[in-house]
Amino acid sequence: MINELDYAEVLTKYGVSSSTFGNWLKKYKPRVMSEESYKRLSLPFHDPKTLLSMTDKERQELEHLRAEVEKQKVLVEAYELMLELAKERLHFDVKKKLRGDAVSGIVERQKARSGKAMTEYLCTSLGYSKQAYYKSLRSCNDKEERERYVLSIVEELRRDLPRLGVYKLWRMLNDNGLPVGRDWLFRLLHRHDLLVKMKKYRVVTTDSRAWRHQYPNLVKGYRVERANQVWVSDITYLVTGKGFVYLSLVTDAYSRRIMGWEVHPTLDSAGPVKALYRALETGGAVSFKDLIHHSDRGGQYCSALYTGILKLHGIRVSVTQDGSPYDNAIAERVNGILKREWLNDIPLKDINDARRNVERVIDIYNKKRPHLAVCCQVPAQAYKDNKKKFARVMF
Repeated sequence: MINELDYAEVLTKYGVSSSTFGNWLKKYKPRVMSEESYKRLSLPFHDPKTLLSMTDKERQELEHLRAEVEKQKVLVEAYELMLELAKERLHFDVKKKLRGDAVSGIVERQKARSGKAMTEYLCTSLGYSKQAYYKSLRSCNDKEERERYVLSIVEELRRDLPRLGVYKLWRMLNDNGLPVGRDWLFRLLHRHDLLVKMKKYRVVTTDSRAWRHQYPNLVKGYRVERANQVWVSDITYLVTGKGFVYLSLVTDAYSRRIMGWEVHPTLDSAGPVKALYRALETGGAVSFKDLIHHSDRGGQYCSALYTGILKLHGIRVSVTQDGSPYDNAIAERVNGILKREWLNDIPLKDINDARRNVERVIDIYNKKRPHLAVCCQVPAQAYKDNKKKFARVMF
């Protein structure tokens, strides 16, 4: 009877698998069938066209799958063309640069699907060996470790200097034996949302109603070549839990060192005078004979009390003429640094709390914060310079 049936009919009638039927053929061929019947029944093992007949639904599904395969081939071809165009026009070999990440991503997805990783196949298809892939993984781990280390150093530096920008961080890291690229550091901080965001505040602290052009502007176009040649002064405000208080500063224009400061409750001349006395005390035994004191045209700095102290010490008085902040840019800049990088982010309870924090912040500013105007030295170092390294012409 078996000689009268074909392959599909045997499997259907006796309910056996193709492998079992294959074993039967090998075992019983000499006894039960002719050579012609054997060839006819064994054809399915060599010719897939003789497989079981498909239903209409199965045939439709097969046609759909074939169409999908053709679409995927076209899509893969489009992706390959995009990679070639990127290499040609943008000079960036996407396949070479990102193949390690792509292999890792596919391997992880395969694991999640409980499928075979196919690492070797993927590596070969993308043009490099499995050994090279695992070596690149170790390299990636080293890069991640380096990034974590750099971020920890940045976090430590910003503990005292919370608004230290990328350029100064880059200089400080390289100067302290940790070579990193500026753009690499920028991308790293951007990726971790650690770039400094600027804030703007504005309160009027200059009262020039009494201004009568008593004093000229002596520093416009003036070349500053050493410390204690020009001091600049200004007043800014601080917000506390009990209202506004005011901060007066006296800064050395050459080194950007803060020489004197005072936190005071009102905008009269008492606060600026105390800041000036601190500056004179900081200057110590230095002769003030050729020193110029420059400020805006506020009534505090033009008062008889304040100018009298300056003249008593042989200090010449210089005042801005038109009220432009650019005429006292150094003082405005130092005010902004203290507030943006520290004081605006500290909740100050009252004037005493403000004084404690200002003293701490000014000490950090003078001794730890690198300043671009003095080639990324800290102001306390620049103050000691006597080689005219930071000479400049005042605005």
